Amino acid sequence: MKLRTLILSAFLCVLCGEKILAADLFADKVVARAKGLEIKESDLEKAFIGHKAASAAMGQPLPGNFDDRLKAQILDKMIATRLMLVRATPQDREDGKATAQKLIAEGKQKASNESTYRRRLLAVGSSPEEYEAEILEQATVQAVIERELGRKEIITDADTRKYYEDNADRYKEPEKARVQHILFATRRIPSGEPLSQNERTAKKTAAERTLERARAGEDFSKLVLELSDDPESKPKNGELTFSRGRGVVPPQFESAAFSLEVGKISDPVLTVFGYHIIKLLEKIPAGMVPFDKVHERIRLILQRDAVQKKLPDFLAQIKKDAGVEILLK
Repeated sequence: MKLRTLILSAFLCVLCGEKILAADLFADKVVARAKGLEIKESDLEKAFIGHKAASAAMGQPLPGNFDDRLKAQILDKMIATRLMLVRATPQDREDGKATAQKLIAEGKQKASNESTYRRRLLAVGSSPEEYEAEILEQATVQAVIERELGRKEIITDADTRKYYEDNADRYKEPEKARVQHILFATRRIPSGEPLSQNERTAKKTAAERTLERARAGEDFSKLVLELSDDPESKPKNGELTFSRGRGVVPPQFESAAFSLEVGKISDPVLTVFGYHIIKLLEKIPAGMVPFDKVHERIRLILQRDAVQKKLPDFLAQIKKDAGVEILLK
């Protein structure tokens, strides 16, 4: 009897041990810790899978032999992000929220509708809620960096002027044309479906008749409002300003516009959109973008570069202060 009891006790101990081992095996292990934060294996795995899905969706799948290095990089970013968020002041969070709302609104605008917005996010393994939470986090982190480092970087007018002069090629502007035009569309708007042959012929005839009226002295702006099919330029009296060689307008349109003399009106010009009657209002010679127009943009570039140089040391210091431990194997 005693022997049976001893055997049973030993068997139960083994079972208990197996349960403990199983619990350890399936536990959500801590892969990094510091003062006031812990990052679990499940957090890292979720970020890792999301990153790979996003890369694959953009046609840039990552090789499997890069997984360990990628996980280490993602973990490092997660630690830095969380430490930054701990340092965020109420004002940082307000600034981050404002920036995030702007970025999210721009993303939705580019997607054109809510359904497309959701579909694009799902394609990269995310959801609107996850994406918007991440944008808010990163915008808040940026606000912290701006307060901690950016505002301490004093960029002088002499600094911006030197950058402008040293990088003159970046601020060269090609020749520009300012025109008015009347479009006789040979495609349905907004679908882009081509009109029938008879309809296209009628559009060509309408363009030719309009040209006669314009060259006879009728007010070009009134003709635009009366006849143009272009929904974007029509409310602006048909006006467009574009640079030579930038591909903003079809090549046939650009060539015709730059070949005109100021005040002259072109013959009907056929492009992929239809027949255009073009009046050249002004030719703006090539030259430099005025310094005053780019001064603030240059200041931000120089400030960003200065911050990027200081950021690694700043992050290393806050990690040291927080006593970060990496437990990832």
